[in-house]
Amino acid sequence: MCKGMFKKAIFTRKSEMINLLFPMIFFILMVIEYFYNINYLYTFSRQQNAFLTNIIFLNITHNAFTLILLTSTLPLYKWIDHHGGQETFWRKQVLIFSTMILFFGLLIYFSHQYRFVFFVFVLINFLFAAHHALSQTFGLSLLYTIDLPRDALFYKAEKIERFLFSTLMFSVLLSGSFYIMVSSRLFDFPLSMVQSFVKYSIWIKFLLALMLVIHPFYFFKKDYLGKSFFNLRYLIWPFTIISTTAIFATTSIHGIEYGLVTRKMIKNDSLRRPILAFMLIAAVIVFAVIRIDNYEKIRSGQYLAPWLILISSVSVAFSFLHYYLDRRLFKMRHQINRETVGLLLFNNPDEHRNSDAKS
Repeated sequence: MCKGMFKKAIFTRKSEMINLLFPMIFFILMVIEYFYNINYLYTFSRQQNAFLTNIIFLNITHNAFTLILLTSTLPLYKWIDHHGGQETFWRKQVLIFSTMILFFGLLIYFSHQYRFVFFVFVLINFLFAAHHALSQTFGLSLLYTIDLPRDALFYKAEKIERFLFSTLMFSVLLSGSFYIMVSSRLFDFPLSMVQSFVKYSIWIKFLLALMLVIHPFYFFKKDYLGKSFFNLRYLIWPFTIISTTAIFATTSIHGIEYGLVTRKMIKNDSLRRPILAFMLIAAVIVFAVIRIDNYEKIRSGQYLAPWLILISSVSVAFSFLHYYLDRRLFKMRHQINRETVGLLLFNNPDEHRNSDAKS
């Protein structure tokens, strides 16, 4: 497949096939859900679905991968040295991590007493998680055309692609935020207004996503059909406000994407601290399981023991530390990132100076 129809690939053949075909499972499930009103996810409990997407499909598990890369790959030692050295860098991360534990711990604690605090907690999680996941997908899509000459056509195509993506991103965040406010029942919105907003926002986002699918084929023709195929996953995002399958799909796809990126980066170097990597993954999974198990209690306003609040807030804070570090690592406009992260992604970072591998 990758050698024939999909001539431009960003992973090895096996990983590329997983990356391109995995979302197709959810397209099938969404069609069945829409036309036959059958949702196979309802055969599982909410906790089971959360465990499947967050642990098995790596949506939370992959949070450990960022620290694994930073502690186990030689090029990223250089990246850390550029940012103040090992001691200064990790001291700063501990401070950021501790502050986020305190912040989210307070949100979880007061969710028991004040209903609106829980929805503030949900809104913050949604905005950062959705922005992070969409940015990752966009960054990976840019890798498909990374080898093209920087001519007028390239810059025109990239400008249009960035505009379409930014508009889609804004639409997803806006509609998701509105849906959370409606769900909170803290605001009294007319039913007709809610129905109209949902209907029109879905179609606007769907058209934007469809244009992102057509865009590579229109500008770069059949050699870049793989990018169009990859961009099909954008079509799932418009339906996240009405479909549990779509929510499950976007989070699962995000975890698999990052897992494949991590695999490629480690393969281009080596895993120097496997025991530490295992311990990080195990810790993230254990904390995530406890967080998932207690989410329904937080959601319903039940009392949580202090130690459960602490563990849940640690798990959430770890996710946000991942968002923060990931955003700093994958900005390819910075030379140090091209020389370190770029080396792990491409093996020849000088060819890709003008690229943003991930936003």
